[in-house]
Amino acid sequence: MPMPQDHAQLCRWRAFVISRWLLDDNIWIACVQAIYLGMPIRRADFLAIVREYCDQQSENNSYGRRR
Repeated sequence: MPMPQDHAQLCRWRAFVISRWLLDDNIWIACVQAIYLGMPIRRADFLAIVREYCDQQSENNSYGRRR
């Protein structure tokens, strides 16, 4: 399932992913937790959200965006 297009749902996914990433949780376990919470997130989606977050937090925009 692709990432949601609804802004509220996407913000919910982002908050979950970033919190788990900052806590240094295992990606696989975080994805399983998300599924139980009703967010069918894939590993690729998880990593895409983390890369976007890193791009926003860093001056070096080389983490997730390919030019």
